[in-house]
Amino acid sequence: MAEKEKGILGDVAQGGILGLQKAIKGVAELGTTAVDLFADTNLTADLQEYFDKRMVDKPTGTAGEVASFITQFGVPGLGAAGLLARSGNLSNLQKALTFGVVDGAVATDDTTTLLDAFVDNDSDEERLKRLSGSEAAYNRLLERADVAIEASALIAGLPYALKGVTSAVGGTLDAFSPVAAKIVASSNLAQKTTRAKDFTGEMTEQNLNAFDKFTNLFSAKGVGLRGEGVPNLFVRQAKAARSQITLNDLERVDTNMKAMQKTISKLDLSQTEALSMSRSIEDALFPKIKVLYQQPNLKKEEVNKVARELSQQAKTNIKQIEDGMVKKYDSLGIPKEIRISNLIDDVRTHIDDLSEQIINLKNTDEAAFEASLNESGLLQAIAGNLGLYGTRVYRAFLDGGQYLKNLDPKIKQDAINEIKKVTGFDDERANFVWNNMTVRGSKSATNKDFSGFETEEFISEGLKKSEQGIFKGKTLDNLPAVRRALGEVSGYLETSPEKALNNTAFVTAQTVSKLSNFIAKTKTFEDIKKINDISFNIGTKPFLRSSDFVKDVPEIDGAFTKTVNGVDIRYKKFDENFGALNGMVTREDFYNAISRTTTSFDQNSNVLLKAYAPILALKSISQYGKTVFSPLAQVRNNTSIPFFALLNGNVGSTGRLVDAYANTFAGLYDPINKKLRSEVIQELTEEGLIQRGGSAVFGELKRNAEIASEALPLIQKSISAVKGTPGIKQSTKIAEEVYKMTDDTARVYNYILEKNRFLGSLKTIRNNTNLKPGEEFVPVEAIGNLTRFSDDITIGKNGGAVLDVTKLTDDQLEAFVRKETAELTLNTVQNYQRVVPIVRDGISRLPIGNFTAFPAEMLRNGTNALYRAIRELGSESPEIQKIGMRRLAGAITAGGGVGAGLVAVGSYLTGVTAEQIDAYKRSVGAPWDETATLVPTGSDENGNPTEFFNFSYMNPYDLFRRPALKILAEVEEGNRNEQSLVGILRDSMFGGVGELLSPFVEPAFGVNAIVDASRGETGTGRRIWREGDSEGDKMVKGFMYAIDTLAPSATPFTLVQDKGTSNLPFYTSLKLKDGPKSILNATKDGKPAVGKQGRELDVGETILQAFSGIKTIKPDLEKSLLYRGFEANSAIRDSSNEFNSYLRSYDEKTAEAYTKQYIAANENRYRALRDLYQVLEDTRLLGMSIDQQKEILKQAKITNYEEVLLNRFQPIPIDDNRILEEYLKGKDIDAPRLKVEEERLKFEDLSGKFRGSQSQNRTTPNQQQGQQLISALRQAEINKLLGLT
Repeated sequence: MAEKEKGILGDVAQGGILGLQKAIKGVAELGTTAVDLFADTNLTADLQEYFDKRMVDKPTGTAGEVASFITQFGVPGLGAAGLLARSGNLSNLQKALTFGVVDGAVATDDTTTLLDAFVDNDSDEERLKRLSGSEAAYNRLLERADVAIEASALIAGLPYALKGVTSAVGGTLDAFSPVAAKIVASSNLAQKTTRAKDFTGEMTEQNLNAFDKFTNLFSAKGVGLRGEGVPNLFVRQAKAARSQITLNDLERVDTNMKAMQKTISKLDLSQTEALSMSRSIEDALFPKIKVLYQQPNLKKEEVNKVARELSQQAKTNIKQIEDGMVKKYDSLGIPKEIRISNLIDDVRTHIDDLSEQIINLKNTDEAAFEASLNESGLLQAIAGNLGLYGTRVYRAFLDGGQYLKNLDPKIKQDAINEIKKVTGFDDERANFVWNNMTVRGSKSATNKDFSGFETEEFISEGLKKSEQGIFKGKTLDNLPAVRRALGEVSGYLETSPEKALNNTAFVTAQTVSKLSNFIAKTKTFEDIKKINDISFNIGTKPFLRSSDFVKDVPEIDGAFTKTVNGVDIRYKKFDENFGALNGMVTREDFYNAISRTTTSFDQNSNVLLKAYAPILALKSISQYGKTVFSPLAQVRNNTSIPFFALLNGNVGSTGRLVDAYANTFAGLYDPINKKLRSEVIQELTEEGLIQRGGSAVFGELKRNAEIASEALPLIQKSISAVKGTPGIKQSTKIAEEVYKMTDDTARVYNYILEKNRFLGSLKTIRNNTNLKPGEEFVPVEAIGNLTRFSDDITIGKNGGAVLDVTKLTDDQLEAFVRKETAELTLNTVQNYQRVVPIVRDGISRLPIGNFTAFPAEMLRNGTNALYRAIRELGSESPEIQKIGMRRLAGAITAGGGVGAGLVAVGSYLTGVTAEQIDAYKRSVGAPWDETATLVPTGSDENGNPTEFFNFSYMNPYDLFRRPALKILAEVEEGNRNEQSLVGILRDSMFGGVGELLSPFVEPAFGVNAIVDASRGETGTGRRIWREGDSEGDKMVKGFMYAIDTLAPSATPFTLVQDKGTSNLPFYTSLKLKDGPKSILNATKDGKPAVGKQGRELDVGETILQAFSGIKTIKPDLEKSLLYRGFEANSAIRDSSNEFNSYLRSYDEKTAEAYTKQYIAANENRYRALRDLYQVLEDTRLLGMSIDQQKEILKQAKITNYEEVLLNRFQPIPIDDNRILEEYLKGKDIDAPRLKVEEERLKFEDLSGKFRGSQSQNRTTPNQQQGQQLISALRQAEINKLLGLT
């Protein structure tokens, strides 16, 4: 019979179901009570009898009762109040009354009010049972009114009470902040950097030394694995800002185009109408595409005129169609801003705004602009086509040549014929022109950054100078057959409305990407130059020189070697591709870091990558299945979000978290929702908080998969084939998006809270008319603020840039806070873009380490949060000091305070002691539980733990506590075993460092699975196959284990070998996992399923685990002791075999050597039995009886187990016959001495240190008796040898 045991999650699930049943019962009773009141009937009693027969049992624990109460009252009340609040502006009092009314409606007779608790002697339920008819109904309604009044009062007063508690806690921290500030000031912890007056030399006068290379590998400044890095963190920000500018622009385009697609799908147009609408959208946005296909020989000035007329006509047509659909728009709930005509205007305005920005860049700094403009004719193409401009996009240059391989020969020949017609070339020269375009297209010198072409240089490149004018001024605009053969992406050429609109969306994205990239690149170089120019004002060193610095130095291999202060240093000069940096000189390593971000790993030979790609792919696939395709990992990813904010001392309301989710998840299913939030999303994307793939875990998975795919295309094809399968394609996309959006939510949530707090503090500073000197300055770390307010930036008293915020206008203050809090969030919440190079480019791509970017980010985030807190405490402003104090308190709380508090509460509620928790970790729990934060959630009637919750899974910053806990555990074990202080120090330090490094050095999931399968045993000792299995069975079992380990966590079954029933190859069969099995059984026949641990599975607990991410641990003392018993038995056998093998060996040895080996073998035996005795002590502390322990020790076949239970050591027994046998072979064995040692070792107990080598000084009553014993034993052995009795 399976053991039935309900844990806390099962109890909570049962309570939730009961609460829901009660709520339904309460509402139903309200109706029958009204009938009873007026008709004097007893319908309610009949209804109660009906429900009572169908109600689930009451939960047994407090947690279940709380869940029942929340489900019955909290969820309906808050839900109703929330719905009404959305329909209009309700006051807090009105919301409270709504909550109370709903609670009164769902109340049942057994509901106890506060008034009942203090006044009534008997329960309402019993009292109402004694009444009937109208009287019972009247009293029942009075009781419900009491419930409503109390609930309303509670909800109305709760916000004030919570606010009071929050204010009290915050006030305490604020009051302590001046003290903390003085401590920081006196310790010089807040010193950020060297003051300008202390600079002894510029960075250009120093070489990149070994220490710099090492620190760059562990710094966000670093680029690649060669130890190079950008000059400072501000330059890194400037480089990162480039991608965010482009991402924001692309997000805006994507939102608009997807909203168009969604709107068209909602309008339920016919295929013909939908195609017409899709083509009209392209005509409105990029009319030149259609014009140049229909009239390729128009003059340039005529093309734009005709195109503008076509664009206007298309917009008018769309507007007319929409005017006739106003009622349909309204009935579908499509707001005005989502109408297609308005979306088109938004897209076109966006492109034109970017175009004008490029033109304005030229007017601002013409030299820098011209230097950046590496596509000839681009400015003319943009300026001459405002309102029409769109880049050309060709499939021939987008898919690695696949399009050209499959190109219809007829279409290709039409293109060659068109070239012949325009140029007059023969077939050979025309083919040369065609090949020149297709081969050089994607690498063209005129196409360094983009995939579109506007200029005739593209088609004439590669020709002789005398031939380059042969096109007679014609461009691709005039060659429609060539454009068609190159695979121009356009809606005009498509017959499907979906493909037509998709093509238009793609052209739009490419156009915006091209323009935005150019703007971002130009601004990046301008910002980097600005950082150099204001370096003395922001506490950094200049890193750029003018070209005069190397004017007398010859350039060799692209570099200038100059002797500075007796040291040869290599410099490089930026060329015209670097805009504002053109002509500037910097150190070679700075040049490499600024100009490129490729790593030495990426630069490895193709042969090495191909050899390594399968391992990298295996690692990526296995980790992907354990995260993106793991429901539990997805849920835990969400439950960790508040802790990222807590690290910074930000504790926000549920509403703020809901806002964060609403903004990051907007568009997951409906792009229209995203469009409606576009203003907020634009801010979040611009500031780098929404990254769509920038999380630590997902970023690592994605990059590893990309590297493997690039090196071995077969891997890419296999993955694409699987992901492209119907059903898998959609679920994969959703799973990926949810995982990425959750990571974005963590950043956005912290940003919202940080921004509100920081803005409030700065307003307080600005509005204070009694500021002391220095209190007006706040730290500045965002490059956007450094460049915008550069004239007002100065160096603070502790170094680093500061700004006087009293000089800022309201708009400037808002902008300042936005940039500053965004940068702070990116530094203190996980962000793959800032993972240090040694992890991002090194460890994460090796077959070791699992999700190494995540722990690396946790360390970076935690360090940055503490550093920021110290810097804020070092500020002269009391308001900034308060923020620093709260941030410091938050970091301490997130790092361990929350977990310690939960353990204390759990221990209080369950009666489980700290000693019992330690006993479980030490002897019963899994290896990863040893340093985890385990919260007791259940206990039996004797106070013995029955269930734990591993809080470490939810708190990402528990990582900081684990090394410390490991050190404490090692110290405790050392003391328990009477280890030397040096040994304790050694083991504790190595244990702590090992715990810290374990995420980076342990084998990756996939690789580890292969290794375990080959050796037949898991890391925890579970057998995969046994030595007695045939080689075939070993291979099958190993293969099944590897597949099962690599499979996504969401896979509902495992592979097992079943020779009795399986009809599948290799006797394999599919076995449902416990979760799906429990749900299937509950829906099939209502009977609970039995899990792999032999317990009945609770379906409620299973479902709650899936949706909450909370998974509890139920100690299995018997199994743990049996497993440890087997371990000890194996070690005991090994020690005996070790000594016996030594006896049988033929090497010449002394009698003393045999004795020492006997003692050494017993020391190994002692350790095994000492560990087993510790397990026995711990399991007794956890509630196991001695009789239970005896039975298990028997099963484990522990010899002399009674002695072990009594804390007595039994040494290796001396076999007289074996000793005699070896003695007769002429071996120098002192048998009596071995007997003496055996007797002496029996005096050892199993706690503390093994003292076998010192036994002669402590084991016998006196030395004389010991010598007599030796003599007697020796004489007995001689008599035996002589055959005497």
